[in-house]
Amino acid sequence: YETLFNNMPIAYMKHQLIYNAKGELEDYRVQDINPMFKKYFVQGDVFIGKKGSEIPSSSYKEYLVLYKRMLAEKKSLTIEYYHKRTQRYYEVLFMISAEKDMMDIFCVDITDLRKTKSMLEAVNDKLSMALDVASITPWRWDLESHTVMCDVNRPIELKHCGASEVSLSVPEDQYFSKIHREDRDRVRIAYTALIAGKVNKIREEYRVLDRSDHHYSYEWVEAQAAIDQRDADGKPLSLV
Repeated sequence: YETLFNNMPIAYMKHQLIYNAKGELEDYRVQDINPMFKKYFVQGDVFIGKKGSEIPSSSYKEYLVLYKRMLAEKKSLTIEYYHKRTQRYYEVLFMISAEKDMMDIFCVDITDLRKTKSMLEAVNDKLSMALDVASITPWRWDLESHTVMCDVNRPIELKHCGASEVSLSVPEDQYFSKIHREDRDRVRIAYTALIAGKVNKIREEYRVLDRSDHHYSYEWVEAQAAIDQRDADGKPLSLV
């Protein structure tokens, strides 16, 4: 236990809960911390043995709120914490210890993960803006569920289809029903050739039905498609 405690790459702290004469939780005492916790958070005097209320700049009141909630719900809690001094982000797990009146706190450094996530979000935002400016809508056709799904901005083919605002998904038959009947067979033949492996990608222009202020009209759309996923036998599972 001691070897694991001293060498695990996760910051750890143990709190002993302190109750008043009425049995109400009023404070806690820092029972123990491991070397990684000292490395991440502790400067100057080590505060083992001190009450939360005795530690300068501690968040002991916030801890008490969390602990009362955990004890009432008999659940663990996970929060994200930003350490301003080191400019690092941590995922903090609070758990009711197997030991009586004890709380276990584990801290994992997620700074690199969070930076990567933020970078991906920024890239996705820029991509979304570029696609919007260019009037391009990414879509995915699930050949197993026979549904067409769009990720960004509802395309004209999915207008008035009753698709979910979240998923932007409609059955493929409903999708094709919006295509002008003079173009429909040609478009189906093109997709069939792609699925059958006769071509690597397709590019088709066709008319789709649009409705605006009770007025119906056909708008020209250009669609490009390629195989997205295949199963172990090479059978296409989806198009994009």
